[in-house]
Amino acid sequence: MGEYTWQRITYDICLSHHKLWIGAILITPTSGSSGTVTLYNGESKADPKVLKVQTGTTETFSLSFAEPLYCDRGLYVDIGTNVDEALIQIYESEP
Repeated sequence: MGEYTWQRITYDICLSHHKLWIGAILITPTSGSSGTVTLYNGESKADPKVLKVQTGTTETFSLSFAEPLYCDRGLYVDIGTNVDEALIQIYESEP
């Protein structure tokens, strides 16, 4: 397997149309708020939900996976209204 890269996300986006592995996620909420980020296995919110991550109020939250999460249809990231940014560590395979 190659190297993981970090992707900075500040808005809802289809991060990939190809299969990939997620190694970690870091979420920074808006000051004074609790924020959520939802990951979908595919290209939109209509695809299967993989994970919803929520921060505590005013707390940056990080989550690393012992075994990377596999998304075989791509990755759509839904940034909640109270999130300044998310960093997602991914390894994207060749199409």
